[in-house]
Amino acid sequence: INPNTYLNDKNKEDFYYIKLVSNTINEYKSLSELLDEFYYDIDLKSKIKKKTGDLSLFINNQLKKFEKKLIKLNIELNDTEGIDTLRLYGELLLSSSLNLKSKEDKVTVYNYYDNKNVEIKLDNKYTILENSNRYFKKYQKQKSSIKYINEQINNTKAEIEYFTLLKYQIENAGVNEALDILDELIDNKYLFKEKNNKNKKKKPQVLTFKIEDGIIAVGKNNIQNEYITHTLARPNDLWFHVKGAPGSHVIIKDKIPTEDDIRLAANLAAYYSEFRYSSSVPVDYTKIKNIKKIPGRRSCFVTYTHEHTIYIDPDIDIINNMEVKK
Repeated sequence: INPNTYLNDKNKEDFYYIKLVSNTINEYKSLSELLDEFYYDIDLKSKIKKKTGDLSLFINNQLKKFEKKLIKLNIELNDTEGIDTLRLYGELLLSSSLNLKSKEDKVTVYNYYDNKNVEIKLDNKYTILENSNRYFKKYQKQKSSIKYINEQINNTKAEIEYFTLLKYQIENAGVNEALDILDELIDNKYLFKEKNNKNKKKKPQVLTFKIEDGIIAVGKNNIQNEYITHTLARPNDLWFHVKGAPGSHVIIKDKIPTEDDIRLAANLAAYYSEFRYSSSVPVDYTKIKNIKKIPGRRSCFVTYTHEHTIYIDPDIDIINNMEVKK
């Protein structure tokens, strides 16, 4: 008997009481524990869908839309690779215009850059000088478009990063966290608030654990992460985040942390991250005063310095034994 969850051939989470595949999602001590969690998650997703609409579907669709856009933009950028050839052809036609006949489909001219002849296609409705100008105009147009395309590529990559983060967060959200994500999307104009929905802004309800002489706070979405990092925490409080992946911002507040406190906070950062079911998860930690918002980026993305890294095996039993602060 080895109760476990796994991805079936339809890429949906399923469960069985023995191992069917090697790449299981999670293993459980008993079948009862597995069933409790599996159907709790189904019920939770149903409640979230009822409260927020199919927010998960919207986020996935946005992610697919921006991924398709990025492919299209990269194709457009690749199409500009011959831009220098357009300028060269315009220049060679201009310098050789007196020696060439008009009304030709193509001409062969001497390229004085590499000392070889090159064949250039022409539109025979135009003179040599007019064809030269047409090549120069195409060059200028593509030159201008490259800057625009690169800006669009950078913006699209930022959107993909943002919705990849939201995808992780909604998959691991409770009802309150899902409502926060809904509010965030409304604030950022991705969704529109219903006219009869006049909910006032409230302080985020972050997951908080008691420790001796202090607390550990865990953000489970962008609104909560921004709140605990930029509002709740003080400059000398310790801040934790899994290295190189979506995850929660975690802080130890109002005390000088012991080694045990650091391991507890790192365990929370590892568990509430994309690496929940991995082992030896790298977690960075540093003081809040070393956290900086990234100019031009959403405030949920930060950069940090003077960090230390601790490696943690996420353990839900440790978290379950911690006292939650109401």
